[in-house]
Order: sequence, then structure tokens, then C-alpha cells
Amino acid sequence: MRGETAPADQQLGQFTKGAIGGTSDAAETGPQRRIGLREFLTTRRFLVLLSGTAGCWFLLDYAYYGNTISTPQIIKLISPTASATGGCSSSASS
Repeated sequence: MRGETAPADQQLGQFTKGAIGGTSDAAETGPQRRIGLREFLTTRRFLVLLSGTAGCWFLLDYAYYGNTISTPQIIKLISPTASATGGCSSSASS
């Protein structure tokens, strides 16, 4: 259905029972133009989107890598004889 927006919009509306409506008037707005880097970085809407995306990735990386790096130290504090890769059962059976 590449390029056929009206049938796709109709089928989407039928499939979702009207909960989601497509944009069948997208073809009437004309061709989309690409914006340059300068325009992207000076448009407030795009800056907010970029900042939000970068902020979310920063928080995800901070949480993930912080937990990954500090897990061995936490395990050593809880149980000095435990291994970060071995299970708890190996130290209990000895």
C-alpha cells in the first residue's frame, strides 16, 4: 500500500473500530521538505524533542551502567565469599 493513504486510512479505521484514525489528508498537504541542521537546532519544538530524547537516554545509561558497574561491589559487601558470576548455592554447599 505504498503511497495509497486513503485505503490504508480506511482499513486502519475499520480494524481499530474508529479508535485510531489515519491522516488521509496527508497527500493533499503537498510534498514534505527536509530541513537543514541549522533550522533543526533553532526550532524550539525540535530542541525540546531532542533534549527530551537525550535526557531519557542519559537516565537509562546512568541507571543501567551504574547498576552494572557497582553490582560486584554490592555483592562483596553483602557476602564476601560469594561470586558475582556463580550462584548463591555454590557458597552454601561448601
